[in-house]
Amino acid sequence: MNKNKLRLSLIFNIIIVCFVLFSVLSMAFNLNFMTKDNILSSNGLTMLKYYTVDSNILMGICSIIVIIFELLYLNNKIKDLPKIVYLIKLIGVVGVSLTFLVVVFFLLPTTKNFALMFSNANLFMHALTPIVSIISFILFERNNLLKIKDSFIGISSMIIYCIFYSINVLTHANNGIVSNEYDFYGFLFGNVINAVFVIPIIILFTFGISTLLIVLNKDFKQNN
Repeated sequence: MNKNKLRLSLIFNIIIVCFVLFSVLSMAFNLNFMTKDNILSSNGLTMLKYYTVDSNILMGICSIIVIIFELLYLNNKIKDLPKIVYLIKLIGVVGVSLTFLVVVFFLLPTTKNFALMFSNANLFMHALTPIVSIISFILFERNNLLKIKDSFIGISSMIIYCIFYSINVLTHANNGIVSNEYDFYGFLFGNVINAVFVIPIIILFTFGISTLLIVLNKDFKQNN
């Protein structure tokens, strides 16, 4: 294992943890350091209803776990990083990658407000943390342990959130119609029946992200 690349991975993971901590606290306490207005923002524990927040917190936790094992390896406490460490990082990176892509290809076109989508805590949650996480995973956490079949594990956080989101929508629907208060991402466009099409699309899309991350991880390893 290349210790220089591992040290770079360590630095990136520390940056990720700092980004997550700052952005979560900023949203929790409604800290506006760029604009006065926020979008997809919520104070206190209610912010946990957003996958954006959940995926970023998860990414932070995953990075802390990676940091611990990397420090153990660099200090000769363990002989190698086990596969579970890379699986954990994969789960985190898939989550924030999904967040980033949904913002760029769905939320941004529907809201048409770039400034709000990438301001204050959202700048970190929607862009900086995902980008740094992707770079660290593809470039500096290369290994031969992850397989394409592990893509299923990578989408686990999205599956859990889909269950929560579906229950939340179904329990607050009125004759198949649900308000934006509960369909807060607008995925179902106010109609529960759209879940029949939306959920499979999200699952396939996330699986594609997970698979692509593993492929890129291996591709960069083979060419460097």
